Amino acid sequence: MKKISIHETLITRMAAYRGQQQQIARDTGLSQSTVSRASRGEGSPTLIVAESILDWMDKQDALKKRRLSAGRIPPATPRLRKKREQNNAHQGDFNNLAPSAQAHA
Repeated sequence: MKKISIHETLITRMAAYRGQQQQIARDTGLSQSTVSRASRGEGSPTLIVAESILDWMDKQDALKKRRLSAGRIPPATPRLRKKREQNNAHQGDFNNLAPSAQAHA
């Protein structure tokens, strides 16, 4: 099994939170430059820095799961929006066919 360093894990996971460095810094109490350096893989973050950022991401992931399980719809990305539109179009086709199918039954 390949060993993955905390630093590699941090860089990989931070890619999902691109553009949220200021929020991470504010919530963790770290400086924005420290968070930025960690996300770019510059230097070697201390264990406290890596742990703070990873804990923040774990909390965000848990919040996202709770929102999804509560039935809230996540914000639509262009790809997701297109898929929803396609599904709605197919659902509309089915709804249009449903009354005639009932008449034949």
